[in-house]
Amino acid sequence: MSDRYLVDFCAPTLAKLKAASLFSCRPEGAGDLDRWLAGHEREFIRSGLRFFVLRRSRENALVLLYRESQLRRALSAPDVREFLAGFGYPGELPGTEACLLHLKERVVSCADGGFPHEIGIFLGYPLCDVRGFIEQRGKHCLVQGFWKVYGNEKETCAAFARFRKCREIYRELWQSGRRTLVELTVAG
Repeated sequence: MSDRYLVDFCAPTLAKLKAASLFSCRPEGAGDLDRWLAGHEREFIRSGLRFFVLRRSRENALVLLYRESQLRRALSAPDVREFLAGFGYPGELPGTEACLLHLKERVVSCADGGFPHEIGIFLGYPLCDVRGFIEQRGKHCLVQGFWKVYGNEKETCAAFARFRKCREIYRELWQSGRRTLVELTVAG
């Protein structure tokens, strides 16, 4: 397992710009992923970062890296709770873990090629973009970047620019050996 997954796919979450990031990886052997995740969770504990494995097979794993406080705040918004309730998520101020467990069930049940698009909420996408993607079936977006944008184009494009710059800086600092992942991780 390589830390490059975290640098390439999770820099905005490490930098506290986003609630969560998703990455797919190929564990090299039995227990490899679990050891790698446990080691990083110990390093990240003070930063409030956690890992959650959404799907795992022999060939690969789908892993969510999230900031507990940011995700809890995003999931507690009344309009988000109402939206997620339509997909069977608990409606009464659910705990983060209960929502993650339901998301995992949805991901596993869609293993035949589909995907639960409400995952965008967990990844910090604006509700209008998640709704727009579902309603428009991924078509007719205003712009495409880290996700497809259906509203707040100017604001979201500015966020995309911050995410790209963040990833670029993190890659350069990490590859050069000037910073470790722990040093690159924003506390809180």
